[in-house]
Amino acid sequence: MASIITGLFPHQHKVTSNDPPQPEGMPNREFYQTSLFAEGRDKGLHVFFIQRGELSDQAIATVAMRLQARASDGRYDLGADELAAVLDGDTRDSDDKVRAVIGHLARAGVIRPAPSSPDRVRGRIEGPFDGRARAACRTSAGESTRARWSQYRAVWKFVESNACRRTAILRHFGDRSTPAPTAGVPCCDVCDSSWVPAAPAAKSSRKRPSGAPVVAAGDLDAAIVEVVETADPAVGRTRTVEILRGGRSQALVKSGHDGLPAYGTFDHLTAKQVMARVDELLGAGRLRSTGGMYPKLEVAGPADPQLETAA
Repeated sequence: MASIITGLFPHQHKVTSNDPPQPEGMPNREFYQTSLFAEGRDKGLHVFFIQRGELSDQAIATVAMRLQARASDGRYDLGADELAAVLDGDTRDSDDKVRAVIGHLARAGVIRPAPSSPDRVRGRIEGPFDGRARAACRTSAGESTRARWSQYRAVWKFVESNACRRTAILRHFGDRSTPAPTAGVPCCDVCDSSWVPAAPAAKSSRKRPSGAPVVAAGDLDAAIVEVVETADPAVGRTRTVEILRGGRSQALVKSGHDGLPAYGTFDHLTAKQVMARVDELLGAGRLRSTGGMYPKLEVAGPADPQLETAA
């Protein structure tokens, strides 16, 4: 989601994990299905972007000095990417910060911005960036941060509150009237819980064969075979291991493999341990590989008694 919002790669936006803390003793499979996980991710990402937008005194001073240094006859005209580079060293995600700094400097009376294209910054120098201006910019930046946190709290109060949502929206826009929904239309999901859609059932890529026994928690061989038999689309060695260990890769979730019965049942084992067992089943002839550029696994034959004994 962070990559979609920012248009950057993970190593650029630095959001590599925003999962909430997992309760001790709770298996991965159970944790990923809790509301704590979903809400924690949403809140974590929200907080990240609030904190990312915060500006330091040094950042504002750096931009102010660059504007004054590049000004000619009291006027400045330079590319927004130049200011973005002096802020973060990355011109692709700092446009909002540049505009925010320009706004703080204008409120402090240091500059007077002029209309310009999105990729340019134009205006006139109105005063020095002295101690008074620095203090005014600090106050302006602090007010902006407090406003963002206020919006954050307001959004989550609306989401988590048990009060009528229609009333909350009316009050937000200054309407003090009593909600009057059209006849036959529910007021909101709080006032009428029947309006809340049923939670979707866990999707399974392929139905479990009729009469097939449920995989025992400790029966790794049976779990591997079941994943290979039931996964649709078919899976290879690595994806089989990810499914059994409760992986959350985008490709795994998109294909619906997180809905398989054996998903996450062996998250207490390392990937190396599960992979070793998959390879043993391949070596014993219980499984076979389709070969090719993207090899998949297939069930080849009945269980090898010697292999089961060794397990």
